[in-house]
Amino acid sequence: MDPKPTWSSTCCMCEGVPAGHAQFAQQGSFTAGSDVQEEVMFAATPDSNAFQHWRDRTALMLTQAQHLLTPRTKFIAELPRDHTVSAHWRLLGNITDDRLLYPRATSARRFIYSCDTPLLHPYLVQRMSETMLAAAGLDPRGVPWEQRKVVLVIGRNKDAGVRNGHERRWNNYDACKPKLKARLQQRNQGERLVEWDLSKFGSLQDIMRFWNTEVGCVMSPV
Repeated sequence: MDPKPTWSSTCCMCEGVPAGHAQFAQQGSFTAGSDVQEEVMFAATPDSNAFQHWRDRTALMLTQAQHLLTPRTKFIAELPRDHTVSAHWRLLGNITDDRLLYPRATSARRFIYSCDTPLLHPYLVQRMSETMLAAAGLDPRGVPWEQRKVVLVIGRNKDAGVRNGHERRWNNYDACKPKLKARLQQRNQGERLVEWDLSKFGSLQDIMRFWNTEVGCVMSPV
C-alpha cells in the first residue's frame, strides 16, 4: 500500500473520536454466569444495515478476515434493514441473522478486528464478488464481454428500488434516452438499452445472473 499503513494505539479505522486497537488486547476477566461469547468479529460500520453501505465496507472486512472465521463466529453489526442485506450475509459467509450482535458492550474469548481494511481495494472487491457468485451457484467468470448486449441505464429518478433523495438526479435523462438508443443502432452491435427496474427480478440470484451474464455497460449518476 502507498502510503504504507501505520499502526497506532490511539486510532484505528476511525474519523473524529479515536478508537484505538489497544483496548481490545486487554486480558479480560469473566465472572461466573456472565454473558461471554466464544468468538466475535467486529463488523459494524456506519449504516451497514443498508445494502450499499454493507457492500462498500462490511463485506470487505468479512472478505479480508475470511480465513479467520469459523461457523461459530458471531458478528457485531447492525441487523439488516431488509431481506436483501440478509441474503448478502448468507452468500458471503453463510451467516444468518441469529449470529449478528447489535453493537453494544460485548465480552468475547476470541476477538477479530479488521481494523486496517483498505476502502474498496480491488482484490477484496473481486474476491467478494467471486465468493458470492459461487455461493449463488453462478460461474464467477460470467460470459465474455462481447456476448453481453445489455446497456443498462440507472436514472435514479423513478427507478424501482433506487432511492437517493435529491442529490443524485439525472436531470436530462428523458433527453438522453433517445440519443442513447440512436447511438446503439448506429453501432449495429446487437446491443439493447435497458432501464433498471428492480421489480422485474424475483430473487437476488436473478439479479446477480443478469449482471454477470447480460450487462456489458452501465450508465448512471455515481
